[in-house]
Amino acid sequence: MICLKNIRSKELRFAEQITERLTVLQLDSSAVKSVLRNGDVDFSESITHLDSCNIYTIVGNVSEQDIRLKIRNCDKVATVLSLQADN
Repeated sequence: MICLKNIRSKELRFAEQITERLTVLQLDSSAVKSVLRNGDVDFSESITHLDSCNIYTIVGNVSEQDIRLKIRNCDKVATVLSLQADN
């Protein structure tokens, strides 16, 4: 999908709380990258009409956990804003 390819091509940053959240869920940044590689954009929960820095919800599965990411996609940087996981 073009949207995910666009996000993957940028510097990936994590909001401050995301690093802690990954630790709690026993995941690391490679889990996020896996979702970006193999996941799907949930356009019904994304905000794509902004002039800049659209917000995308991306869902995927890592280590038998359903992962939901919210990512702010700007010109040069993509920032993970939130991360939810369900077993």
